[in-house]
Amino acid sequence: MIQLPQIKTRIIRLCELIEGLGREVNRWKSRESVLLLLERRRYLDKLQGAFAALDDARHVLAVAARRLETQRP
Repeated sequence: MIQLPQIKTRIIRLCELIEGLGREVNRWKSRESVLLLLERRRYLDKLQGAFAALDDARHVLAVAARRLETQRP
């Protein structure tokens, strides 16, 4: 069973993933590459979609963690 400590660990891991994706997006936005413009745009679009999805997942867990913390005896 996943308990509050495991949820908090997952929140931290999601934050790390989000931060890493943010760095990747910034690298591709600020540098020239061998990708064609359309390829680059599609790649960045997918990275940004993953960024948003991970941030949404992190938010769900953060709300649940807050709820669990307030329910503690």
